[in-house]
Amino acid sequence: MSHTSRIRRAGATIAAVAIAAGLATATSVGSAVAAPPATGARLMVYAPDTSNIRVTIEGVFPMSRIDADTVIKYMNDQRAGGVTYTLRADDPGANDAVVFERYVTGTGTMPGGHLLATDEGLHYLKIMLVPREYMDEDHNPFDDTDEIYAQVHLNYAQGGDRYATSPVVARNY
Repeated sequence: MSHTSRIRRAGATIAAVAIAAGLATATSVGSAVAAPPATGARLMVYAPDTSNIRVTIEGVFPMSRIDADTVIKYMNDQRAGGVTYTLRADDPGANDAVVFERYVTGTGTMPGGHLLATDEGLHYLKIMLVPREYMDEDHNPFDDTDEIYAQVHLNYAQGGDRYATSPVVARNY
């Protein structure tokens, strides 16, 4: 075998290894699962100071006004059920870590959160201060952007469960 043929064969082998490595990398990146699709919740963040992030989660669970009134009445009368507001880190894979969570029992008519029956359905709202370090979910020198999304879980024993997810909000915290 000539010297030129050996160089060509070695070059072809190196190219094949590089292509295989590239395909393996693309496969592992492509198999990452993103946050669940947004289903109506809205997430807004505001940094009022250097220590906290003000987080607002709001939306509507579509239902009739009668059904929404019934949910609120049941929660008040039976003192059962509530809403869980969860902030999650949007990371590769299917198990997005919980960065912060609040459970509001009943209708949550205290300052910072409430449920309201309207013709559109059951409106929900929760405003809370979250320590900035909780929102800093990316500790990666190559990617410093923090991707957070909200999930809302309405639990009312008489009618079951309803869920909503917000789009991802990407910022540096």
